Amino acid sequence: MAIYKMAIKMILVHNHPRGKTEPSQADLDLTDRMMKTGELIKIEVVDHLVISEDKYYSFANAGIMSQLKKTGKYEILDKEKAEARKWKTEFEKEQAVKNNSIEIAKKMKDKGYDTDAIKELTGLTKWDIRKL
Repeated sequence: MAIYKMAIKMILVHNHPRGKTEPSQADLDLTDRMMKTGELIKIEVVDHLVISEDKYYSFANAGIMSQLKKTGKYEILDKEKAEARKWKTEFEKEQAVKNNSIEIAKKMKDKGYDTDAIKELTGLTKWDIRKL
């Protein structure tokens, strides 16, 4: 409805018929997902109210909205963040492969292999092999 009405802000509201207005984990998760989705579609979720017949609970008044903004859960990644994470993962994989090659090269060097053979079999540079 917020999208249909072209809203820029919204307040979530639902009831707990048994009268207990403290939010459940499902309420917290839903609010977090709605906030993160709201960021994507440019509709700010400013509060979530849990109401009963005679009282209510405000996530904003309890400080929960500001806490949820800081969680990484349900975070919607922008293109740059996603690319940075991808690059970091690829770099870590490359480092693991290189570290494995270095360990193999050390063993080969200890067994008397020459630098050219170690280079050919491990893919390391002569510079890396000399440093061993």
